[in-house]
Amino acid sequence: MPHNESSYTEESTGLNYLSDANFIRSGKSGEIKNEVEDPLFGMAYLKPYKNLRYFPEGTRNCYNLTVVQGTHYLIRAVFLYGNYDDLKQKPRFDLYLGPNFWTTITLQDTFDFVGSIFKSDSIQEIIHMPKSNSLDICLVKTGTTTPFISALELRPLRDDTYTTKTGSLKLFSRWSFGNSKSDVR
Repeated sequence: MPHNESSYTEESTGLNYLSDANFIRSGKSGEIKNEVEDPLFGMAYLKPYKNLRYFPEGTRNCYNLTVVQGTHYLIRAVFLYGNYDDLKQKPRFDLYLGPNFWTTITLQDTFDFVGSIFKSDSIQEIIHMPKSNSLDICLVKTGTTTPFISALELRPLRDDTYTTKTGSLKLFSRWSFGNSKSDVR
């Protein structure tokens, strides 16, 4: 979200979004191209995914977030290239949680929103319990393409949710085999 916009609540998700200007000092703002939006997929029109921050300078660019030590968080990073730079290149870079490697982002059909948003690298999720009141999430340049991020979501979880003795839980896959016509409660 651009730094000059006020925070808002996304109607379709109920999540509050705000500018990342207070969490990172580097990078530039960009906007996905309208040509990649598809009216069949609602996410294409969600405000948080229309803008992005890209990092043409530096090797490692980090968001510094204030968190509550010992609380489990669901951290979601969303990457929608949307050909913001008119290069139609397939970005590849690394994502770190503090000093620890999280994953490599390798987008495939990056100029095609419908194809890219549902590929596993377009959305990364991890459940993590910070060991301090500060958490860095870093994008690391590994080649010639420019790292970018569309949205970074941080959701605190209940203490009894996804407990582990050690380490974080990275999303491997998510499948829904339920009835698509009714809500599960």
